[in-house]
Amino acid sequence: MKRYVYYCVPVLIVILFVGLFVGFRVVNRKMRDVEKQAEKQEENQKINVGDLSKNQLYDIISRGNINGEDREAVYFRLADMYVEEKKDYAAYNLLMSDSDISSKYANEISQKYGKYNSVVYADDGKKAFYGFYPQNLIEDDALLGFIENAEFEDDTAMVMGIKVARISDGNIYSYYEYAPISYNVAAGIEGRTALVSEKILDEKIFSESVTGVSFEVSDLRKWLNGDLFEIAFKGCDTTPIASIRSKITWNHLYGANIGSESVDRISILEAADVKNGNYGMYDETVDVTESIARRRCRATDYAKAKGVYCDEDGFGRYWTRTPSSPSLTMYMIVMPNGEIVDYGYCTNVTGIGVRFFLELS
Repeated sequence: MKRYVYYCVPVLIVILFVGLFVGFRVVNRKMRDVEKQAEKQEENQKINVGDLSKNQLYDIISRGNINGEDREAVYFRLADMYVEEKKDYAAYNLLMSDSDISSKYANEISQKYGKYNSVVYADDGKKAFYGFYPQNLIEDDALLGFIENAEFEDDTAMVMGIKVARISDGNIYSYYEYAPISYNVAAGIEGRTALVSEKILDEKIFSESVTGVSFEVSDLRKWLNGDLFEIAFKGCDTTPIASIRSKITWNHLYGANIGSESVDRISILEAADVKNGNYGMYDETVDVTESIARRRCRATDYAKAKGVYCDEDGFGRYWTRTPSSPSLTMYMIVMPNGEIVDYGYCTNVTGIGVRFFLELS
């Protein structure tokens, strides 16, 4: 028996080592197969990046685990998708947000996607785009998932190249996409080109004070040339913007000039401007009803959320800088139907929108 054990133990040890060796080879081979399969999948991802959906691209970018050519391919593919949606500005933001890509392709990105950083005219020359402001409600569930987890500063964040503003309604937020501001192109003074915002962009009171408030000292004027200007034209070339001399306002009800002259970069129209054919909101050659309808102005989703009163078709009311009382307590506004309210609204009334204009040198 002892002799049997003596001979069997070495044999068992040999068998054990052989088994371990064979097992190691099998495991090693399987590991190499897995690595090859992973490399193949990675290669397929490179080849098929053009077949990925926007949601898949969002997911890949959010994980942040791609580099080099793969990273560039994913970012440029999403940028191309934005361009197809006529969101060149989002493509620009996306590519410039990546330090490696922006440092390598800065000139190409600016030339191809950065056109809205200066004035862009429509083919017919009647419309223009310049600057950015929050406008459209974001309803894309995939994008909202990333927005809700984003870090906001002053209720603004950049998510996947989309600049986002948020508005709080208690504990619930709604989110709005910054988009190029569209304008009606009109004739300004001294041969200048005037750009009148095509939509009501925001809601703002004329002034917290209700007595003796000329446009020159109003909260609205300060906001227009302060916060709104900085938000709307951040990153844009502002050298074409000319100074507007807002002349003393004429009130036809009282036959007198009221208020003081001011010099601004952007302003709002006076009641006479709204009736002026040069601004495209009145044409005496057509039916009066049709001509008045040209003054109608729709509010953006963002402006509605801020509280601009609108009719069922989305047309809102907006301020002029013409006072309707000698005491400067009330100002004329344009109603959703295009009519001008001569008796005006008190300067601290809410729910009235802002439709601004600027002139180009």
